[in-house]
Amino acid sequence: MKYQILALILISLVISGCSMPSLPSLPSMPALPSLPSIPVPKLPFNPESIPFIGDLLKKLPFFSSGEAEGNVTPVNESGKQGGLKANESLKPEGVGKQNQTNQTNQTVPANLTKEVVKISKLIFNPLHADYNRSTGRWDVIFKLDFVTNIKEEEGSWQVFLYSDGIVDKRTLDTVDIDDELEGFSTNYALKQVKEGENLKIKMVKEVRLLQPGGSTAASYEIEKEKEISLSSQVEVVNSKVSCGRIDFELNFSGLIPPRLTAEIKLPGKTFSKTFRITGGESIDVNFDSNLNRDIFDVRNGKAEIHLNLEKFLRIAATPEGGGEISIKSSKVLSSLSFDKPNVTAKSESGRIILENANGSLPIYIDSIVLIEENSRSIGVGRILCDKVEVEKSYHGRILVIGGPNLFWNDYKERYQTKKPEFILFDGEI
Repeated sequence: MKYQILALILISLVISGCSMPSLPSLPSMPALPSLPSIPVPKLPFNPESIPFIGDLLKKLPFFSSGEAEGNVTPVNESGKQGGLKANESLKPEGVGKQNQTNQTNQTVPANLTKEVVKISKLIFNPLHADYNRSTGRWDVIFKLDFVTNIKEEEGSWQVFLYSDGIVDKRTLDTVDIDDELEGFSTNYALKQVKEGENLKIKMVKEVRLLQPGGSTAASYEIEKEKEISLSSQVEVVNSKVSCGRIDFELNFSGLIPPRLTAEIKLPGKTFSKTFRITGGESIDVNFDSNLNRDIFDVRNGKAEIHLNLEKFLRIAATPEGGGEISIKSSKVLSSLSFDKPNVTAKSESGRIILENANGSLPIYIDSIVLIEENSRSIGVGRILCDKVEVEKSYHGRILVIGGPNLFWNDYKERYQTKKPEFILFDGEI
């Protein structure tokens, strides 16, 4: 049994790579019978080449538990150990946090990456405008919106409004708009400004550059500027003719309502109506419209002009010429031309049918004279655009009477009706 214990000690010492210590002297023992000799097995390697277990532990890789250790050397954003060197670039405070990844050579799948589009916008929205006729100037209110997803643009801004000099100065802080955007909104109220005057917004923000320890290494300013024009832009995007009515669809943008003119040119006479309009409005323009106003809730967007031609036609439309209708600002925005009236008549399905050629100017029809029935007159009293049907069965010669039927009475100072003077059609049906 003692020999077996000695053999085990010898094997463990060989594996550990240590030299075998000297054994203490044992007390004399009684002689034992001699045992056959046990051959020592030959190992296939040199025991002295086996490293100590402590050396093996030093060579094992270190796996972090995810929490900072007390003596872990700090790692900068480039993945190098140690502090920031003089020739390495500094990053703005807070920039790049969302882009940090582990420093291993793992590849991120393409379908998990998302390209972030940078957004940084200054937007002006009109709110209110009040026109002072005595001075020809405006009091206006508008809103400034700032929207960004750039980290260095988050925080406190100095915002300046300029005209000839600084008109307003304020400090504004960005706030969360949604999960990705920050920004702010503020309103400006300006008094007695000129239409067409130019203003400017300038925004200034200080950005601090931080070292890894958190101390400020340097700082710089970022600036944003935008021009503001106290005028407006308007365009006619569509027009539709429906008998004596024309509908114009406009698109408006700006801070001050534009001054527009509807002009109606008829043979020998021109009419005009001037008005101001903003987005979201619908204006009816007719002969009796009073469109003067000074107070506006200003909005960007679509607007509509509905032009009723009936009274203009009853005053001035004749069979001798056509007409032109236009919408103007500083230039012509839209123009429609009409040929002179071309009236014909026929009898069909027990009715008298009056027609005007396509593209011709609408004209007022007063009456139809039935020559074969002792010149009996049938009143019509409506505008002929393309077709008018009269509930009368008739065959023979007729006269169609029409044209202007309104005239200005100087004594009564108003328009009155009269019998039209033009024969628009003379023939058999």
